Amino acid sequence: QFLECSNFYNENEDPRSHPLFSTEVKYGVLRQLKREELVGLSESLNKFNLLPGLELSIVYRVSWLILDGTKYCKQGILAVSVTENPILPVFGVITNIWIIGDFVYFALTMLNTIYFEHVYQAYYVEDCEHNSDFICPCERLVDYNVFHRKIDSQGNSYIPVKYDIDN
Repeated sequence: QFLECSNFYNENEDPRSHPLFSTEVKYGVLRQLKREELVGLSESLNKFNLLPGLELSIVYRVSWLILDGTKYCKQGILAVSVTENPILPVFGVITNIWIIGDFVYFALTMLNTIYFEHVYQAYYVEDCEHNSDFICPCERLVDYNVFHRKIDSQGNSYIPVKYDIDN
C-alpha cells in the first residue's frame, strides 16, 4: 500500500517523496563531524562490532531527532536490551545521536536495572560504576519509546512505564 500510494505521486516511484511519508524524519541542529572525531567514532563503532571495516566519510551529530513520530534527544532514556533472569529491560541515557548515511546511532550511558517497583509502576535503576558507554543502532532498540527518569524524595531513580515491557 505504501509503494502503490507513492507511485501515484511521482514517476521515480520513490515513496519518500510523497508528502504523506516525507515527514517521517525531522532533524534538530546538524553538525558534521571533523576528521579526528570520525576516527574516534570509527574506533567506538568497531568496539561494538558495528559497521566493521567501513571507512566513515560523512557523519552528522544531531541535537535531536523525530523519527516516525517519536522525538529522541539527549538525556532521553531508551530500552536497548533485556536481561534473562529475571527478565528486566536494560536502559541507557542518550549522550549523542549520529546520522550515518540513512541510519541513526545512539551513544548511551548505561543504567543498571535492579527491579520493578509495583507501587510506582516503574523500574528502579542505578548508574553503572564502570565502563558504561554503549552505541546502539536505532533498529536494534527493544522499544522505540523514550522514557524519562524520576527521582523520589530519598534520591532513588525510577523509570516509569505505561505498559509491561516484559512482553
